[in-house]
Amino acid sequence: MATITRYLSNKVAAGKSEIYLRLTVKRGSQYRLRTGLFVNPDRFSEAGQFIKPRANPTEAAELSQIEAELSQIEARLLRLCQETAKGDINKELFEGALRRLRYPNERHTNGAEAESDFLQAFERCIAVKDIKEIRRRHYRVVFRDCVRFEKYERMRGGGFRWTLENVTADDLQRFENFLRDMHNISEKYPEIFEQDADGKITQPRKRQPKGRNTICDEMRRLRAVFNWCVGQELAASSPFKKYKVQREVYGDPIYITKAERDEIADFDLSTRPRLAVQRDIFIFQCLTGPRVGDLIRLTESNIIGDALVYIPSKTRGKRAERVLVPLTKRAAAIVEKYKGQADGRLLPFLKEQPYNRSLKEIFTICGITRNVTKLNSVTGEEEQVPLNEYVSSHLARRTFIGALYKDLKDPAIISKLSGHVEGSEAFFRYRKIDEDTLREAMASIE
Repeated sequence: MATITRYLSNKVAAGKSEIYLRLTVKRGSQYRLRTGLFVNPDRFSEAGQFIKPRANPTEAAELSQIEAELSQIEARLLRLCQETAKGDINKELFEGALRRLRYPNERHTNGAEAESDFLQAFERCIAVKDIKEIRRRHYRVVFRDCVRFEKYERMRGGGFRWTLENVTADDLQRFENFLRDMHNISEKYPEIFEQDADGKITQPRKRQPKGRNTICDEMRRLRAVFNWCVGQELAASSPFKKYKVQREVYGDPIYITKAERDEIADFDLSTRPRLAVQRDIFIFQCLTGPRVGDLIRLTESNIIGDALVYIPSKTRGKRAERVLVPLTKRAAAIVEKYKGQADGRLLPFLKEQPYNRSLKEIFTICGITRNVTKLNSVTGEEEQVPLNEYVSSHLARRTFIGALYKDLKDPAIISKLSGHVEGSEAFFRYRKIDEDTLREAMASIE
């Protein structure tokens, strides 16, 4: 009877090692197989079991996903051993089956061609990059669109495929055009979108146009993957050397006033307890300013004395400098109110999308519905929208920075409190010179 043993590669990249399988078909007949799955060695026991942290539900969920994929691979390999004649069993049989499970929408070739496949390199890059899970999901979006683009090109009679050697600047331009027109393409060629990159059937839905900044983000992530391939010596050069990614375009930052913030904080939501909790989280974010990704992972250990202390995940790779935000009385009261969460988290946070939906409902109930001017991400034109339809979690961070600028006007102090890298372009986008500041400036020259 065939048996499988799990073990880790000795190589560690970005804090992770690849999981290998030792498949024993019969005495003296063993096959060593790479899975393409990567894990932190500290989370993998000598017996091949996953060690899931109780205090980090995000990491635990990621490990559960890897464990499920690994179990699927093992079940398939053992089934092959039972179904295949002994004379036909070889390593290529098992490697081919493993590739088809891991990369269902890719071309499955042997030898050097398989090793040079860009999409397989893309998968490996996503697995080993030292990034947070939310950014890993962003890279998966780009990966899915790359797979769809290849299908689209084939359906139109083209021979394009993503490779490590032959992608050109013209190919990148066609891919960008594909992203820009993907909402129309999905109606004309719905079969391209019936499966995601993992082979799962997706529900048909009307796709919205991608905005300029979204497309810029995707192209930058694709560039990062090509650069990673060059750094890993999988490719000689990047096609982005001859292709310029457009810059994002942003309108003036939108945030609520301190009076509006306090109105929301004091509004009676006793008959809507679910919204009351999400309101408290929003107000805490307005008073401390963390990004939503950092807000989700905060625990009681991040409260030291009378301050919130954390290291921003976005800038952790550039510097490991902590952010210390002294708590206001209202922020401290919110911390005390939700002290003792069962999972150890600081606040009973929902997932990001339910949180954003709750905020729209809260703003509507509280009457914070004034019109604001925002830049349409697709057309590039200004448009008026009610604040209760525009609000999202990031409005809280803007409100925190905007309130500080209103009183302090010192970028060095504000960037220290908000966790921005010194000289960050993103930081200066938050600053809006409001009418009161302009009047103060004019008064000074009278």
